[in-house]
Amino acid sequence: MNAQPAPFADVRAQDHALAARLFDDVARMSPDVEGVSRPAFSEIETRTLKYLEDVAKAEGLAVWYDAGCNALFSLPEDRDAERFVVVGSHVDSVPFGGNFDGLAGVVAGLICLIRARREGRRFEKPVHVLAMRGEESAWFGPCYIGSKVLTGTLAKRELEETHKGDGRTLEAHMADIGLPVEDVQAQKPLMDVSRIEAYLELHIEQGPLLIGKNIPAAAVSGIRGNIRYRSITCHGEAGHSGAVPKATGAIPFWRWPIFWCGSTRAGRRSSTRATIWCSQAASWRPIRKNTPCRAFPTACPSASTCAARSRKRWTTCAPS
Repeated sequence: MNAQPAPFADVRAQDHALAARLFDDVARMSPDVEGVSRPAFSEIETRTLKYLEDVAKAEGLAVWYDAGCNALFSLPEDRDAERFVVVGSHVDSVPFGGNFDGLAGVVAGLICLIRARREGRRFEKPVHVLAMRGEESAWFGPCYIGSKVLTGTLAKRELEETHKGDGRTLEAHMADIGLPVEDVQAQKPLMDVSRIEAYLELHIEQGPLLIGKNIPAAAVSGIRGNIRYRSITCHGEAGHSGAVPKATGAIPFWRWPIFWCGSTRAGRRSSTRATIWCSQAASWRPIRKNTPCRAFPTACPSASTCAARSRKRWTTCAPS
């Protein structure tokens, strides 16, 4: 028989108090000169997961770790469910980051489990709460590291990226915490995603839209992808400030607006290195004929040599 639920106001107050305690305790474990710092695949990240494990076990929840060294929580009866819904987020943070970033999604899922456990309730479908490692790219460079590890899509070259602090490789840091590095190198999936019926993640909005509209929460209908150029070189000639006209195209700075005009198309490529040539118009090509360049609608830096000229207006260009 299910336990008699407490009045809603009392339940809400209890849940808020528990959330506040969890946030405060984790913040005290990971302070920095500003905000919090929980580096990906670090001892601080491990201690954060251990703290959440202790809280969950004290509430009678099942706790275990997957092959990616991420923590998972569920009601005891749902631990071995064949199919389940995953709720969660990441526990690492960017340097000097916000305490709620990522952690809010884990705490929200945990509180749902704890409330269900206290009241003897069951979910319509089994729920596993995931507290994930290594989602922030700020420490090593590659994005979505933890997710890529689980799905077997982390590139071998990404394992060779170095930590911004100690200079050691991502592979070395993974080995330190017990990740099966050989499986990661072989791009072997560490999770059977076919068992997941749905994935839900509560996350703070890292932008101004909701607060600007005074809306407390919203469902995300779409999100941008993440492709990065780790190294960009802009070639040109040095010139004295105030003496060299930008229309000459010689100064590298004036090539940057054209680069950004073409970045959408260029970003679809898999290359991680781009080069911008200021002195060779042959290394540029028009994306679409007779389309004014958004950066230089009337005075293209390559005015004397641009092959895309049309009635003194210039097409949007991208690196060839």
